Amino acid sequence: MGRTWYPRVDDIINYNKEVLKIYKATKAEKHEIGGETRSRIRRALQSARAKRGDLEDKSIVLLRRINELHPFGSANRRTAHFAMNKMLYHNKWYLVAMKRERQAGIQKLIRQGKLSHKQIRESYKL
Repeated sequence: MGRTWYPRVDDIINYNKEVLKIYKATKAEKHEIGGETRSRIRRALQSARAKRGDLEDKSIVLLRRINELHPFGSANRRTAHFAMNKMLYHNKWYLVAMKRERQAGIQKLIRQGKLSHKQIRESYKL
């Protein structure tokens, strides 16, 4: 495989807008970015780029860091999953599909720091 494709900060901001259009959980949810949004996304991307390992490892780091850094007012977990899949797709990898409830449960455990990198990889069957 050639050079790894990573989303840009603006891409991830747009992913948040997109997931809120498609998967809005409550009427109160809205796309909000704060003063720290861009720097938090940059940190997530830097962590993914710095991760030793294959594309799957790097995409898991992106998923985890967006989830942990919580850059948006709403839909951080859904945005993290969407960003991971976009990264996999653009690098001609397979996408991760699972029922919404299962994905939400895994994401919640990630946010709570209860899953190791290996456990996340196994949960997503990467």
